[in-house]
Amino acid sequence: MVWADALRLADGPGALLDAPFGFAGAGAAATAIYVAPDAADRLEFARALIDRSDVRSGATCLAPVLILRWLGEDPVCVRHALQQFCARFRHVVAGLPERVPVIWRT
Repeated sequence: MVWADALRLADGPGALLDAPFGFAGAGAAATAIYVAPDAADRLEFARALIDRSDVRSGATCLAPVLILRWLGEDPVCVRHALQQFCARFRHVVAGLPERVPVIWRT
């Protein structure tokens, strides 16, 4: 195992969901994880891609794992931010078409 996310929300709404250091009352959250030997080299590029005004976002790297998270009031905005990131990132990193995976469009 390379990564195990310790985020736990199974106990229902609580302090973490409302706290400013947690989800700050966000209506939606998303996470993307990239695991590869070049993860640390992709950090600044990933940060540039997630820089948006309509959602809060952050990226960190614990080599070889690059972790990105988005929080927002509007789930549609969070989904759009994640989709835009994935489309551009997969194009640059893997040379794939700049679009979201087909399964996301069904």
